[in-house]
Amino acid sequence: MKKSLCTVALLLLAGISITTLPACVTSKDRNDDEQEEPTNQAQDLRSEDLEQGSEVKEKLPHPKEPTAWATKNLIITTPQPAPDYIYSCFNMMTALAKEAGNPGDLLKGEAALQEKVQADLRTYHFCFYQMMLRLDDNLAKGGPLMSSMAQTFFQTMKELWLLARALDKTTSTPVYFTYLKKRYIELSKTYFGRDVIEVGPIFGGSKIAP
Repeated sequence: MKKSLCTVALLLLAGISITTLPACVTSKDRNDDEQEEPTNQAQDLRSEDLEQGSEVKEKLPHPKEPTAWATKNLIITTPQPAPDYIYSCFNMMTALAKEAGNPGDLLKGEAALQEKVQADLRTYHFCFYQMMLRLDDNLAKGGPLMSSMAQTFFQTMKELWLLARALDKTTSTPVYFTYLKKRYIELSKTYFGRDVIEVGPIFGGSKIAP
């Protein structure tokens, strides 16, 4: 089923105002075969063996700043969950995002996801940043078609929007959504020449206005 990238852009993040939009393009579902292998360091950590709760929440590391380099540095210097766990997260986020065609569906997807995040916080924490790192790498590679890059960008941001909100609710912090908004603004300007600003809140986040 085709979706308007401009429509998706207005839904995801729900925290920015787009002052310059590129021409609308129509996207198809991403080819799952093109997904990159999740980053896996020398020491894999099985998620069910890790303690959960407030103590773990406090110890989970974040990028020192919302940039591609800081995100990559976090992933390559921190032991990651086993690849199977990260792959499972990638696939689930893709499926949830594809099912969410409007703001109501996004909120339903967020609610369904939160229970899983609460049960395995560490996996979803690193899944979030590995998804962002994969997007950074894909955009840096570029491509012959701007529409293809836009498709990858908007689809991944939609997935990250869902995960960021579930992570923030689980940890009772705004860390993930704040990081995601800053990255969205940065990448929109860098790769698509779009000026983006934040505006007021909508359904628990912020809203996008032209």
